[in-house]
Order: sequence, then C-alpha cells, then structure tokens
Amino acid sequence: LEQGAAAAPPRRYILYRKPVGVACTTDAHDKRSLRHQPALKRYFSGGRRVFPVGRLDADSEGLVLLTDDGATSDALLQPRNKVKKTYVVDVERNIDDADVERLAAGVVIETAQQRTGKTTAAATRPCEVEKGGDATLRVVLTEGRNRQIRRALAAIGHDVVRLERVGFGGFDLDGLGPGAARDLDATEAAALRASAAPTANAGPPS
Repeated sequence: LEQGAAAAPPRRYILYRKPVGVACTTDAHDKRSLRHQPALKRYFSGGRRVFPVGRLDADSEGLVLLTDDGATSDALLQPRNKVKKTYVVDVERNIDDADVERLAAGVVIETAQQRTGKTTAAATRPCEVEKGGDATLRVVLTEGRNRQIRRALAAIGHDVVRLERVGFGGFDLDGLGPGAARDLDATEAAALRASAAPTANAGPPS
C-alpha cells in the first residue's frame, strides 16, 4: 500500500430473509427490489453497492446472500464447488416415494439462457430430496437453474404452493425474522470465502 493511500474497505456479506413479493434485483426503479427493502437500504447508501448471490424468485421466500465481492459470488455459484442450497417446498397434493426418487435422480426441464434467450432442455443434476410430510419436501441443490425446483416438480405433475430457501452454504435462517438482515462477522465471512475457495485452485474445467 503506497504511503497516504486509503485502505480498501472490507468486503461485505449480508444474510437477508426475503419475504414473498420482493424481487432479487437492485433496480432503483423497481419498488420490489432489494435496495428498497427497509432492512437493506443502508447497504445502498453513500454510493455503496451490494448484489444478490444468485436469485430467488419473487414468489419464493427465504435466505438471500448479498455481497460486494464478485469473485466469491461467482465461485459460490459454480456447480463444481457443490455449495449447497436447501429448500423446503410445499406442493398442492400428496407426493409419493416414486416421484421423490424421480426428482432426486434428475428431471429434464427447459431453461431459457439469459444472454441469448435460447431455450435448452437438459436434466437437472441429481440432488438430495426427502419428504417432510405428505406434501412437503426438503430439497438440497448444488446447481441453480432458473425456477429449477418449480419446473422440475411441474415436469412430474406437481404444482408448488410455497417454496422457502432455508440454507445457503453453511448458513441458515436462525435468528432472522421475515424481512430482517444481518452482516456476517469476520469468522463467518472467512468460512464463506473458504467454501468458495476450490475454484481458485481447480484450474479450468476438464
């Protein structure tokens, strides 16, 4: 650091419990966006900027991680790092064991590519699925395709009536009420960066 130069401010990592209806965008013109939520407004003041790591649909709720650390965000979203995201999902009717097994093994869904708009069909990666009740599932993903759980369940004949993300990496909703946010402390931030570290040493994908 050159003499007289200001030290770079520390990176910020924030956990937010998103209610239904809030959009995972930082668009200043969208009143549903994260920047307009009471618990998050301070993170966008004074020219500062944070952004969500991945997305959670407006009609879904639960844990969203925000940061100003682009490298860590990118690494957390790399499927090869197998960072787990956990969801509790309620469907409209009882789901049987055969459908649970189909969902866990992988289901072909169509996904629109954000950059090109082209639609591609491919199977979801195998994932952890367990029943939490007759019409409730706990799903753990290590990939994050657009509306993946909703599309996969629709493909096997089930409509989602409620979807909540309850975990991201090693973090959960403990202590966070709906609409609340908190900063990760230094130990938690270091653990988060460590969970994304495999990308730094993995080299190009084979």
